[in-house]
Amino acid sequence: MGGIDRVHELTGAPVYATEEDWQMIEQQASRPGRGGAPPPRSPKRDRVVKDGDTYTLGDTTLKLYKTPGHTPGVISFEFTVYDNGTPHRRSIPAGWAGATA
Repeated sequence: MGGIDRVHELTGAPVYATEEDWQMIEQQASRPGRGGAPPPRSPKRDRVVKDGDTYTLGDTTLKLYKTPGHTPGVISFEFTVYDNGTPHRRSIPAGWAGATA
């Protein structure tokens, strides 16, 4: 969850995560950090996403896939890109795009 709460604070961007990842984030934020440090900062739940959800950003639509591994509920994205007008499907594997979309 790194610095996502700080990014949210600076930009106001909503934070999206699956239910499984929200639970993991909340568990980690309830325990002390390494070496007795304070618990890590944690974002508040903005949105819960699910496998198969779609989100449109401008003229691009992302399809979300829950692909556990990096975290229990990490998501991967699929969308269309164009090369000289020819459409191609593109994906971003789990964990590369962070917890926000």
